[in-house]
Amino acid sequence: MVKDNQPRLAREIAWLFEPASAREQPLPLLDARMARTVERGHGRYRDTRQMTATTDLTGYSDWPGLAQVFRLERTWQEHGVAKQAIHYGITSLPPESADPQRLLALKRDHWQIETGLHYVKDVTLGEDRSLTHVGHGPVVMGMLRDTVVSLIRRSGYRTIASRLRHFADRPDDAVTLVCGTSTTRA
Repeated sequence: MVKDNQPRLAREIAWLFEPASAREQPLPLLDARMARTVERGHGRYRDTRQMTATTDLTGYSDWPGLAQVFRLERTWQEHGVAKQAIHYGITSLPPESADPQRLLALKRDHWQIETGLHYVKDVTLGEDRSLTHVGHGPVVMGMLRDTVVSLIRRSGYRTIASRLRHFADRPDDAVTLVCGTSTTRA
């Protein structure tokens, strides 16, 4: 996703999809491919996403590896109020390997990673509260957190917090999970 930390690129993409003022017409895209999804759930009446992708900026932008740019428009209702959000993005994936439907799916999958891993690391494992900030410590701790989450999930458990409480009460079970053998001696 292109955000305000890349203002020039954001302006270039917005200019491609949106008119500069209400009096102007948007430029006709030479390559415009679209996809749309409609979903229900999460307390919203309907969640609609429309992706328009184009290669029209390829060759004009100096952004390295740029193959396509896209406009993602999302509309939904929340508590009876209509909401809309428009985001712009880039990808190095060419249209042959990532049509707008695939780009929409990739964008949705990003949130599964965000809620499935990052949320667990931030909230359950306290990553954001970590006081490890020097040298390789943050990277090593991040790898250890990833390993913990992966081991627990591969063992068939979905609720990481309850499994961590279990291991806190039964450290031998934690060692068995990591080593595959019990450390209990007869």
